[in-house]
Amino acid sequence: MLHNALWLLRLMRPAHQVALVAIFCGVRYGIVRPWLETNFLQDPFPGAQFLILLAGGLLLSCGAVLINEYFDWQDDRIARPENVIVGRHLSRRTVIVWHGVLTTLGVLALCYLAFVWRNFYLLFLFPFVARVLWYYSKLYKQRLVFSVPLLFLFLFSAVLLPLLFEFLAINQRLWQVIVVNGLSVWNVLILGVAYALLIALFGLTRAFEKQIRYYAQRTTFRTETLPDRIGVQPAKMVVLALKTVLFLLLFAIGASLYTRQVEVGWIAPVYLALFIGLPLVGSAVVGMGTSEQSPRWARFLTTVAALFVILFPLLTSVLGWFPPFP
Repeated sequence: MLHNALWLLRLMRPAHQVALVAIFCGVRYGIVRPWLETNFLQDPFPGAQFLILLAGGLLLSCGAVLINEYFDWQDDRIARPENVIVGRHLSRRTVIVWHGVLTTLGVLALCYLAFVWRNFYLLFLFPFVARVLWYYSKLYKQRLVFSVPLLFLFLFSAVLLPLLFEFLAINQRLWQVIVVNGLSVWNVLILGVAYALLIALFGLTRAFEKQIRYYAQRTTFRTETLPDRIGVQPAKMVVLALKTVLFLLLFAIGASLYTRQVEVGWIAPVYLALFIGLPLVGSAVVGMGTSEQSPRWARFLTTVAALFVILFPLLTSVLGWFPPFP
C-alpha cells in the first residue's frame, strides 16, 4: 500500500505542484499583499480560504496530471520506457480512480469558495474546466492546433486563479474605500498579467523543447508535436522566437521596475538579468546547436530561468528589494 502511494505521489509530479504553490503564494504575498499594505488596507481574502483555494488548485492540478499520464502511457513506453509508472507500478484503473477522486475534491473546494463569495458563474466554470482538462488529455492534445492554445491558457490560469479570488474579495469588501480614496488596482492587475504571461510562455517553451528532445525516439505517437508538424529545425526556430519574446518582455518589466523605484530599483533588474535573462540567452544559444545533448541542456537552462521567474514575486516581497507599487 505504501509502495503504491509513493509511486502515485511520483506520478503526480511533486516538482510541478511545488511550483504551483510558489505561484499562488507569489500572487498573494508578492503582488496583491504589498499593494494592500502600501495603501494601509487589510487583506480581505482570509488566510483559511486561501489555503482552501491552494488545496483546490493542487487537487485539480494533480488530477490533470494523472489523466494526462493515463492517456499517454503508450507514448511514454516508447519515449521514456525507463520512467514508465502507469501499467508497470500502478494499474491504469488505479490511476483513473485517483484522477476522479482528486479532480472531484478540487472542483468542490473551488466551488465552495465561489459560493462563499456569491459568484455563481464560477460554480459552472470549475466543473467545465475539469472536463476540458479531460478532453485535452484524451483528444485535443493529439492536434497541435488545439493543444498549444489550450496549454497556454492552462498555464496562464495558474496565476489568474488566485488573482481572481483576491480581486473578488477586494471588490466586495474594499470597493468603497478604494473609490473614496481614489485608489487604482490597475498596477496590481498589470503586474499579475505580466507574471501570468511569463509563466505561460516559459511553460510553452519548455513543452516545445521537450518535444524536440524526444523527437528522435518517436515511432508512432498518439500526440502530434511541433517537430512532427514542421520539422526539427523549424521547431527550434519557433522556440528561439519564443525565447526572444520572453527576453524582450523581461527587458520591458525590468525597465518598468527600475523607473518606478528610487533607492534600490537596480536590484530587481539585476535579478532579472542575471538569474533569468542570462540562462535564457544560454538556452537560446545551446538550443540551436547540433549536438545530441543540446536539446537536453537547452531545456535545463530554460527550466532554471523559469524557476527564478516563479520565485521572483516571493523574493521581492520577502527580501524587500523594492517598494511595492503605489
